[in-house]
Amino acid sequence: MIVYGDSDSPAPFAELRSGFRSLLAEATVHPSEDGRRTLAIEAGRLEQATEDGLPEAAEACRRLTEAAVRAFLGGGDLASVAEALERVPASDTPVIAKTPEGFAFYGLYPESYAAAARLWIAAHEGASNVLVVGVRSIGTMLSSVVAESLRAAGVQARRCTVRPTGHPFAREAEIAPEVRADATWALVVDEGPGLSGSSMAAVGEALVRIGFSHNRIAFFPGHGGEPGVQASAGVRAWWRETPRFVVPTEALRWDDLTLEGLLLARTGEATGIEELSGGRWREFVYRDEATWPAVVAAFERRKLRVTRSDGSATLWKFVGLAVPGTTLGFARTPWIEGEPLRREDATPETIAFLGRHLAVVAGPPLPPNEADAAKERLWGMLRTNAEEAGIALDIPACSAVGGPSAGDYRLAPGEWRRSPDGEIVKVGRIAPTLDHTLVGRQPLAWDVAGAMVEWDLDDPTGLPPVPPRELRFYRAAYAAIRIGQCAMFAGDGAEGHRLRREAAFYRAALERLL
Repeated sequence: MIVYGDSDSPAPFAELRSGFRSLLAEATVHPSEDGRRTLAIEAGRLEQATEDGLPEAAEACRRLTEAAVRAFLGGGDLASVAEALERVPASDTPVIAKTPEGFAFYGLYPESYAAAARLWIAAHEGASNVLVVGVRSIGTMLSSVVAESLRAAGVQARRCTVRPTGHPFAREAEIAPEVRADATWALVVDEGPGLSGSSMAAVGEALVRIGFSHNRIAFFPGHGGEPGVQASAGVRAWWRETPRFVVPTEALRWDDLTLEGLLLARTGEATGIEELSGGRWREFVYRDEATWPAVVAAFERRKLRVTRSDGSATLWKFVGLAVPGTTLGFARTPWIEGEPLRREDATPETIAFLGRHLAVVAGPPLPPNEADAAKERLWGMLRTNAEEAGIALDIPACSAVGGPSAGDYRLAPGEWRRSPDGEIVKVGRIAPTLDHTLVGRQPLAWDVAGAMVEWDLDDPTGLPPVPPRELRFYRAAYAAIRIGQCAMFAGDGAEGHRLRREAAFYRAALERLL
């Protein structure tokens, strides 16, 4: 089944540069640690985009990243970032600035890599001449954090980045011999290990080929776990034998507070905090576990519920480290009390309410090239997932739908509450929250299709209008990716049972359409 995928689209480099300038202006007028972190993350995206697609601007962008990271870590100022930005050439060349998944979806904090660098320094007193290798994409900015932390401690360090290629579970990497120069240590920086752990292992192999001994290589991963089920024996050997330096989020402090402590302080008059991630929110919403909807924990953002002294509660939801106006990537909304809606609540009045909601939250139209790419991603996924589900595909080709873009992406009945006074309220919606799948940004037809599938509707009355042929395609694509998600993560136990039950529901929806 196809679920994951790259949904980033090309954009003129000058447009990305202009966006960074706007962020810099905002961070200068309203200085904050979150703003400086966002600048450093976005500088890393510019560097990654030029390394992959605009090499003549890569060196200037490397310096921009390092200036932004120094400002974030406290060793520089925003004036230096502005000076570095002026040296970045303007270009209308289309480039792809990839979404750093750990920053956008998983709450991976660059502060943990600065702390890990300090651990390495403490364990290697007197070491110098260090080569820091970042694995693109996210390793671009994170390698700068590690390198700048080493330099701040008086350790000589140079930095480069590399893009491993090949099969996702058997990556390969190349590093030019001259990159080593006189370096005697090598640190590999990325957010892994994932399902295979092969990217960092591939960089380790490349470092050995240019002369580093295995015992002079260390990994800086995003967590202390082992590679997933797709790891080969050779990759597992690398992860078993290579020293790793990791500092978990729980060990980090901001103003001497843990993440939870800071959110408590920002809430005001708080009396307690509860973890709602991984589907735990259902305990606070549903009266009976037998009625719980299935959740795919891998695609759930972290959520925390803070109770206040007056009995009210606040929901803090992770929406991404580079999202303006957040606290450590968390945005807050009031906790909504009330009964969760069910498919049986699909009255004409309810569907009309959903339709008005979709129209209000819709975004601007997608650029034509992005709209075409978005449709093609769905076509490929639909073909594969339908075939693997044993369903014959019979959908005519259609054009990408114009008009507004989707603005919600989360349309299941359980995303809504009926408050005690009878009002229907969407819960936890702060901004369009894309998950880590190939879906990416889509036209409004995607939200309309999602509402129809999730609420088991055959009649689109009350929803924004979409041409019938296109609507059939988007409904089929929506059902197909939900089948893939449910099937991929349906393990043992009660959650596995719920996911298989949901997969059967989406399969039936797809069969009716095809």
